[in-house]
Amino acid sequence: MISGDPIKLRAVFTRTAGEHLNETPLAADQVLTADEEGRLHLVATVPNTRALVWWVLGFGDGVVIEEPASLREELAEIAQQMAAAYTKSASTAGGGTDCSPACA
Repeated sequence: MISGDPIKLRAVFTRTAGEHLNETPLAADQVLTADEEGRLHLVATVPNTRALVWWVLGFGDGVVIEEPASLREELAEIAQQMAAAYTKSASTAGGGTDCSPACA
């Protein structure tokens, strides 16, 4: 649930997706550590807002939220809805055209 209240965010980023966090911290208490596979583990206290959800979604599969569980579940639901939208036929999702993306 989006409340605006502070949450303890725990996330794992690919190196490429998370590199900017070294130069532009997400929060004053941010802790960013690299693991042996090169992934970046983030822990930070951030406001639980719609902007946070949009920010995380912008990384696509370059980030996995570990905590809080409520945010992880919300993002999983959004991802499932997106996958369903992309598995519909072009005529259903795209307004009735049979044109492939190459036609655009």
